[in-house]
Amino acid sequence: MKVAIRPKSSPHNRYVELFAAAFEQAGWEVATLNWRIAPVLAGRLMILHWPDDFYASPDLRSRLLSWARIALMTTSRRLFGVRWIWVVHNLIPHDRKAGDPKLWRAFTNELDGLVFLSRESRQTFAADHPEHCNLPHLVTRHGDYRTGALTPPAPWRRPEGTTRLQFVGQIRPYKNLERLVEAARHLDVETELGVAGFAADGFGTELRRRGAAAAALHFDLRSAPLDEIEFERIVDSSHAAILPYRQILNSGSALFALSRNRPVIAPALGGLSELRDAVGGQWVYLYDGELTGAVLRDAAAWVRTAERPSVCRLDAYDWGVIGPELVRFSERLIAGARA
Repeated sequence: MKVAIRPKSSPHNRYVELFAAAFEQAGWEVATLNWRIAPVLAGRLMILHWPDDFYASPDLRSRLLSWARIALMTTSRRLFGVRWIWVVHNLIPHDRKAGDPKLWRAFTNELDGLVFLSRESRQTFAADHPEHCNLPHLVTRHGDYRTGALTPPAPWRRPEGTTRLQFVGQIRPYKNLERLVEAARHLDVETELGVAGFAADGFGTELRRRGAAAAALHFDLRSAPLDEIEFERIVDSSHAAILPYRQILNSGSALFALSRNRPVIAPALGGLSELRDAVGGQWVYLYDGELTGAVLRDAAAWVRTAERPSVCRLDAYDWGVIGPELVRFSERLIAGARA
């Protein structure tokens, strides 16, 4: 069986490699979806993780290219029986406000199946796209990051002295870091907050300006994305990860932190309530509304006082469970196309 995936690998997100490996371990031939005509028409299954260009292509050339790819999807489906799946990480691209409704509608009309990483994402999609409610779909979970980790995850240890909260990742506006920096002004002397990652377009400079009065705040802003060993090291050096998103559907960052045995502080949005219910309230602290200094102090106290074991149980997020679900769903989709 053949499948082409876009992207199949990434230097900054091991999730896509673990996703592809699930098919390889089942004996499938896995390639990168590169939008070349011949490989697409000769394929059986195409999987897209983040089809952002179909939502909002930035210029005329990009829009024309996106329409050409829609035409290829149409031709491959109707004349060659190729099936197309979208893994719904988020409903619209992060940081993009204005989309092209016709282009996006054309893309979703050419899909044969959907993979959702939480029940909440399925419900949200159905509310936004009722015309696609009957499209074949799989509701699964975002796999963990223990498989293939470059360093052994450090076990959880209760803070002895200062409690270190940590944000790590790309420094982007949709992550609500301005609010996090402002809330850090109200932290007590027992807590410090680290903000680390790749910052572009002057946004890091703006964050530094906002956080100048916060003694508990420490920046580690880079001119290039962090490699995975650095990512693991920074998470392991913390007592908890904080994800101050203003809008989120699913969070790979939360799974990464839990995979390193670090509790997570995040808003009660998207599928994060499902994550808390699965791993336990001692591992995931969710807050309602805005992130304030009071919320941050309460979360830090929770990190210090909640009883939790040294290792977070992630059985339901194990690729040994999720991988076969993905393969079986794909097999059924292809078999249905042949029937």
